[in-house]
Amino acid sequence: MPAGAGSSSLGATPQAGPAGTVLLDLSTAELIHRTAHYDRTAALTLMPCAAWCAFATALNASVARQNPGTEAVLRPA
Repeated sequence: MPAGAGSSSLGATPQAGPAGTVLLDLSTAELIHRTAHYDRTAALTLMPCAAWCAFATALNASVARQNPGTEAVLRPA
């Protein structure tokens, strides 16, 4: 299999990671907010997902800070 095959992040930079995970954080928060209007218990069960997404954002931001000059992580073969 060629290098990078099956990867959806071809040409991604380390700085793109935090941007994507912040969007995931916002989407998860909106889902919890909307769910809470209908079922508070269901909204509370989504909290671990929100925590996991926040951890992913922090981890991605850490990687981006440690690789400030990195251009492309993966390139098409």
